[in-house]
Amino acid sequence: MTSNWDTHQKSNELQVKLWQNKLQLKEATTKLMNLQHEFDQHKDQSAAELANIRNVQGQTLRHPEGDLRRLGLPDLPGQ
Repeated sequence: MTSNWDTHQKSNELQVKLWQNKLQLKEATTKLMNLQHEFDQHKDQSAAELANIRNVQGQTLRHPEGDLRRLGLPDLPGQ
């Protein structure tokens, strides 16, 4: 049979564990939110870079001679 003291002690231990678990959950949630924010920033940056690449590719297909000159290469034959 357990005494009131043992029951009280066990209750305190469980309260401490509960508090520790809540703290760990809060820390993990904060870390997850930070990672999500970082992911969103990289995703936005990647989308912008991809749009720039597609824009440059489109310009290159329309005006290849300008890109060749910019790279210091001779013009295409027949230009």
